[in-house]
Amino acid sequence: DIGFGVTAEREEGVTTVKKEIRQDAHLESIKGRFLVGSVPCALIFTFNNEYSWFREKKINYKIKVTPPSIKNIINGRRTRAKSALSVVLDDKKSAESRLERVSSKHSTMVEEIETMEKQLEEMKKSRGVVEKEEEWLKTRVQLRDIQQSLLSRRLTEGWEDENEEESKREDESDSVKRAEI
Repeated sequence: DIGFGVTAEREEGVTTVKKEIRQDAHLESIKGRFLVGSVPCALIFTFNNEYSWFREKKINYKIKVTPPSIKNIINGRRTRAKSALSVVLDDKKSAESRLERVSSKHSTMVEEIETMEKQLEEMKKSRGVVEKEEEWLKTRVQLRDIQQSLLSRRLTEGWEDENEEESKREDESDSVKRAEI
């Protein structure tokens, strides 16, 4: 008994054509037809004696490579096309599901942006009102500073007519004092 398997090496990678299995080659020959699929490729035939530790084996082999028939080529193409179609359909289903989620998220974001833009416009209007009130209040505070200064000076220095009246009284008092002297 020996292990026997076939692999095909292509630019895309290695493909197992026939998985290596233990076969009783001493009872009957190993025969088979293996459809490789695409060419060019390197076929690697593996003969393995690991099942017999003590005995060597002598192997006679004959490999015949024949191009596939038109029928096999067509069947191979159809098999690969069906497999590819299955992969395409699975990917399309996945993409449609993702598209639905992304489209929903996009719609939600558009709505949120529109709401935020409306809020921004309202805030700009409110800012305009606040800016006008701020200017008015600054002017009012400046006016109140001036009024405070004037009133404080009046309270400490008095009014002009009070000062004139007091000045006249002092002049009269000085005149009276002079007259008495």
